[in-house]
Amino acid sequence: MTAGGIYLYARGEQRDSAHISETSIQRRLVDALGGNVSVTFTKLAEQLDVPTAEIGAQLHGLTAIDVLPAAINWEAGIVYPKPGGYLVETAACLHCGQPLPDGEIPHVCPVCRTEHYDV
Repeated sequence: MTAGGIYLYARGEQRDSAHISETSIQRRLVDALGGNVSVTFTKLAEQLDVPTAEIGAQLHGLTAIDVLPAAINWEAGIVYPKPGGYLVETAACLHCGQPLPDGEIPHVCPVCRTEHYDV
């Protein structure tokens, strides 16, 4: 989560109001993820008072720029936040427990399609 915080802190220096609003949501999202073993998109949306679709969009954005270490089951709408480097010690899917394939990140579980991102 540290990488996400550093990215969002630096990005918060931008002056464009559209980016500040998005950055604010991302900061609140990263804060809301901290301390959870798993959390649904719906629960996060309630905590941040935004539409559920906004949570998915923000998670896509954060994973696309490699600042959010987490496993995400997009179909079920569940995120499993983890500390950076977690995939070094994790051989099984955090959603279903099946072995993860080696390869490029994100590792995609062949059974439940959960995507595992790391930084």
